[in-house]
Amino acid sequence: MNENKSIIVISALVAACSGTESPPKEGQVIGQTAVAIDTRVEVTHSGEAAIGNYIADVLASEFATHGHPVDVSIVNAGAIRGGPVDETTFTFLTPGAARGQVYPAGDLTDVDVAGWLPFANDQVILEMTGEQLLVALERSAAALPADLANLGGGWLLHASSSLRYEIDCAGERQTINATGDAVESPGTRIRRITLHGEVIFDRENDIDALAATSLALGVNSFLGDGRDGFLVFGEVSDRVFIAHDDMDWVDSVKSHVTANSPIAPATDGRIVVHGECGTPLTLP
Repeated sequence: MNENKSIIVISALVAACSGTESPPKEGQVIGQTAVAIDTRVEVTHSGEAAIGNYIADVLASEFATHGHPVDVSIVNAGAIRGGPVDETTFTFLTPGAARGQVYPAGDLTDVDVAGWLPFANDQVILEMTGEQLLVALERSAAALPADLANLGGGWLLHASSSLRYEIDCAGERQTINATGDAVESPGTRIRRITLHGEVIFDRENDIDALAATSLALGVNSFLGDGRDGFLVFGEVSDRVFIAHDDMDWVDSVKSHVTANSPIAPATDGRIVVHGECGTPLTLP
């Protein structure tokens, strides 16, 4: 045996004995990713995240496939995780599931993808005004800085490619009253909103086309019910309900991974944060 082969064999034996080899993936391989996919809360709760963009885009396409096209699809950061959850107790079942993890480039399994969206939510389409959209985005902006130590700030909204918004950390945060049933302060952090490539709100340049704007917004039922402080969503009466059995968002993402492998989730400026909103708490 030559020297190079000996080194390779010895290295492999050391890795195997020390437990440093990557554990085998669980589940069935359904596709591949060309880039590492990061679902950790440090990423998803703190600003634009590639996985948030990817999921929101897939869901926007799925709404249309199910006969309900939307202008925008959004997913809250708290919905994106890194492993399974007990559907009765909502207890996460694997280490790192609650806080997310990094999935290296390479094969993706059905278990991997199911872990990104462990909550079995229904879907809702809300017919909203631009003014209501601003209220929702101010709630999203108020999530910064995220309380990462306690998994706070999960209400940051990741959007499909048709929506872009800018956050000014010098602005006032939206606040909700102590009982959680009313907005105390509307907030002034949203600097700019672009919908389908058109600016519908620009605080600095006095552009405000919100009253003349209407849109169909696709959200999960958790948000649609007005939870996590998104009271404005709960107040929308013009809505279409889609049961989980009719549109399973995990199955939707799995199908997309299989049909479009290798996938390559990326950021593209959908959420821009100006200034410093504060330093998130250190992870324990």
